[in-house]
Order: sequence, then structure tokens, then C-alpha cells
Amino acid sequence: MPPVIALMLETFPFKILGFHSDGGSEYINHDTAKLLNKLNVEFTCLRPRHTNDNALAECKNGTVVRKIMVYRHTPKNTPLKSMASTGMP
Repeated sequence: MPPVIALMLETFPFKILGFHSDGGSEYINHDTAKLLNKLNVEFTCLRPRHTNDNALAECKNGTVVRKIMVYRHTPKNTPLKSMASTGMP
């Protein structure tokens, strides 16, 4: 992952001052932290069990999951009126 991050940081048309991620281990690792420290990029992450810290992303993720679940679990012959009552497009 760090080579990808390094390449992105080098190709951005402006200087990156900060890198903010959620608390997932896929984003927080020694190599990434070392690279960001070397490039003087401030690294911050969310607090554990505080999903409101990143409410916009969490809200969007919930919408995507609900949409996928409705489409996956709705029989093909269900009338559109029934789907409209679920509040999903």
C-alpha cells in the first residue's frame, strides 16, 4: 500500500498536508505511518466506536448497503409500487 500512497502524493497537483482515515487496520500500519512521517504529512484517524466522527461516509455507506440488499432480496416480479414503499429508489 505505501508505494501506491507515495505515487499518489507525488502526482497530486498540490502539497498534501494531512491524511485522515478511519481506525481500520487496512489504513493504519507501520509502513504507511513511516511514509507519511517521512513526507511530513499529518496522520489522523477516527476515535474507536465513534461513527459520528465520519458521519457523511457512514451515512453514504449505509445507503449503498441498503440499496444493494433491497435489489438482491427483492423478487424480479415485485411491482415497483412495493419497492417505492421501502423508501428505496
